[in-house]
Amino acid sequence: MPLNFHKFFGACLLFCLLISCQEHANVPVHGAAAATGFEEEEEADAAYGSNLTEEQSDLRLFTLPTPVQTAAVLKAGDYAFDESLMLPMGLEGNTNLIKAIQLGAYMVDLGYTTMFNQRQNSLLYLKETSKLKNELGIAGNQDQQIVRKFQEVENNPDSLSRLILDSYAEAHSYFQAQEREGVGLLILVGCYIEGVHISINTSAGVQTSSYQALIAQQKMYLKSLLELLRYFEYQGEVLPILKEMEELNQQFEEVKVRYRTQGIDQQINGQVSEETLSKIHKKVTVLRGMINK
Repeated sequence: MPLNFHKFFGACLLFCLLISCQEHANVPVHGAAAATGFEEEEEADAAYGSNLTEEQSDLRLFTLPTPVQTAAVLKAGDYAFDESLMLPMGLEGNTNLIKAIQLGAYMVDLGYTTMFNQRQNSLLYLKETSKLKNELGIAGNQDQQIVRKFQEVENNPDSLSRLILDSYAEAHSYFQAQEREGVGLLILVGCYIEGVHISINTSAGVQTSSYQALIAQQKMYLKSLLELLRYFEYQGEVLPILKEMEELNQQFEEVKVRYRTQGIDQQINGQVSEETLSKIHKKVTVLRGMINK
């Protein structure tokens, strides 16, 4: 592991949270992509520094999922809320690694219910995330303050989203301070799995440009996440999950991605066939089933 990895990982997380703050401004591009101002996926990768040396790696930036991004895009696209897509309460992982994954997944469900103003469910999922954080040694007085603040500002989705992101960042900071970033990264794994599960199962026609853009974004999240996961060595129950993610990544290779750059902002336009979407759906179903226990 590079000596400067802690700085590198912190920079990646910071970028992830900064992007999430701008999610309402970065709703996927609607309609056909114009020729001017668009880059193919490979060209955009180069622009973001995919070919940097290991010594330069602390300068690299990755697009990573947060608990509110997928929900924000679905809400902006007027997609319907589907309670059946969320994880059941009371999941109990056998190890801290599995618990970290489940924590990330629960935080996505918390973001999903919050964005769609499902207040009672939001409070229930907030308590579930607090419970898991406590079991992982993260929770403290701040978590109780978050519960109180959540109740105080429950009519303000933007404020609630900020509280969710604060709690999310707190968990990562805890593992980073302990130099256990590998465990913290598994929270992102859970966040991704639940986010792509909700995305792929949302009732929407594959021909909808905003929906295709959302699927393309999930492809890029997975690509960045897998690259970061390769810095760590995992054992036990986590390995089959990571193997399924690698196989899911192969299915996502069939999704075409184009970027539209406007100043410092970058919006995504995707193209995915019904056949490819069906293949991705099958893999996501298997992957999500592995953490739903």
